[in-house]
Amino acid sequence: MKKEIHPEYMETKVTCGACGNTFTVRSNKPELEVEICNKCHSILVNKVLLKRLDVLINLIRNTVLIKLNNFIKKAQLKGCVLF
Repeated sequence: MKKEIHPEYMETKVTCGACGNTFTVRSNKPELEVEICNKCHSILVNKVLLKRLDVLINLIRNTVLIKLNNFIKKAQLKGCVLF
């Protein structure tokens, strides 16, 4: 490579415009501002939402199973044949 034609490679402070998060990378500019970062990006936030959704689905499933079991018990007490 030729000497003195390449820009200086330095530590760069990156600031998120959406949430204000800051982090450092290496670049040829001293400061950068991005519109959205990995802390507030919707795809990465969706990982947390998927975990919450999984908990919600399990809660609903358990509730439905309890109600179904209660329904079957009541029907059996009345002498109904369900299946």
